[in-house]
Amino acid sequence: MGIFSIKAYHTQSVIITLDTPEALTSINPAIDDLIPLDLEIAFNNTGVNNASNATILENKSGFISIYDGDEEISQSEIWKEMYLYIYGSIEIGNIRNGVYTGDIILSIEYD
Repeated sequence: MGIFSIKAYHTQSVIITLDTPEALTSINPAIDDLIPLDLEIAFNNTGVNNASNATILENKSGFISIYDGDEEISQSEIWKEMYLYIYGSIEIGNIRNGVYTGDIILSIEYD
């Protein structure tokens, strides 16, 4: 699992997008074997790094508040942190030896 944190002003929101390939491909053009890749993303905007309380981000994208709390925020707590969890599976079947690659792009746009 990959864990990322985003720190921002407590009232800010972000647009998050995770782009993943369906499979990893060989760098050798003579090899057409694929390694299927299934990755998902979840977030926790309670200010605590706890994957157990994370919410799955449907369609691997969304508009999310940095902090989801109702309590009064003191001046010393105006900066909050949210956590992103990227997880999933890679199934390596009967493939030829080699180097397999793919680009995974995590985009974060502050609103």
